Amino acid sequence: MNHYACEYVRDNAHINYIESFWAGTNRSTMEIFHHISKKRLHRYVSEFAERPNMRTMNIMDMIKTIAINMMKKRL
Repeated sequence: MNHYACEYVRDNAHINYIESFWAGTNRSTMEIFHHISKKRLHRYVSEFAERPNMRTMNIMDMIKTIAINMMKKRL
């Protein structure tokens, strides 16, 4: 996409989702963590990528998913 040329959609392809994802990630970073180290960037991105996938779950399913994903992992 070339936003400078006022091109926002090309053949049903757009980048709204990824722009929204990065905007939310940046906002959450400043509000929650205040700083992200390059060494652990992949962990932060993984957390923020999982949030939209879990938002339709009920609370008990969220807890189960988080607990399963934490098993045998270093915190």
